[in-house]
Amino acid sequence: MNCQEALSLLYDVIDKEASEIDTRQVEEHLRNCRDCSGVYRLERSVNELLQEKLKSQQSTPRLDSLKAKLLNELDQIDCADQPEESPKKKPVETAAQPALRLGRALAIAASVIVVIGAAWLGNSILTDHAAFLPLEEAHWAAQDNLDLYRNQVVTSLTRLDTRQSLAYDVAEDINSFTLVGGQSETVDDVPLTHFVYHNENRVVSVFVIDAAMVTLPADLLETLVTRHGIQFYDHNCRGCRLVYHQVGNALVVTATTHRDIELLDFVPDRTPV
Repeated sequence: MNCQEALSLLYDVIDKEASEIDTRQVEEHLRNCRDCSGVYRLERSVNELLQEKLKSQQSTPRLDSLKAKLLNELDQIDCADQPEESPKKKPVETAAQPALRLGRALAIAASVIVVIGAAWLGNSILTDHAAFLPLEEAHWAAQDNLDLYRNQVVTSLTRLDTRQSLAYDVAEDINSFTLVGGQSETVDDVPLTHFVYHNENRVVSVFVIDAAMVTLPADLLETLVTRHGIQFYDHNCRGCRLVYHQVGNALVVTATTHRDIELLDFVPDRTPV
């Protein structure tokens, strides 16, 4: 079971609605995946907090204990070890698109704001979900349906459009990966081009976006990692790693769920012809 499959069953496991087989497989995955385990602990803490709050409108010792437990889980996520090459990361915010599809995890977090007050969520977990979840979901969808990208005509037109609009072109091969194909997509009303590479069962998505539509927060600039003469920003959590860098007017985001792929070495562009 991979991270995507485990996360898709996470809430059923928490709510005790998953089958015995699914529960056993998810528990096995959680024992071996620190990122998914952290998400599970947080969501379980939120669920327990909401259930206790629903039982009483008054503060109780158990409610206070659950609040403390939730804050502890948030602190652990904030302080979790990051890859050696990149310090703690902050999310990249899309200035032009404040209304993003958040998913159930974000809806639960929003409920916590109502229940215990916004001050309890000072760790910016909402921004984290909003900034990264749409691209993660786009990558997961591509990973599950590579055939959707195997159209040479569409791929050629997509590469031409990206080259003309952003002066950016992608290589046919990157390291041991081969271009499956690409197409224009809209992720939460943000237009972009999405190229997909594979090497056997390993998949990498490459999103090319007009950099004018994205704002990099000032504190994110402090997490700069330079490699191959390129400035990278590395978001690594929830089982899907996203690495950002800019080339001219193009913001390029590479994404994968495969931990053995070093995205800092996965540089998609080539000199336009």
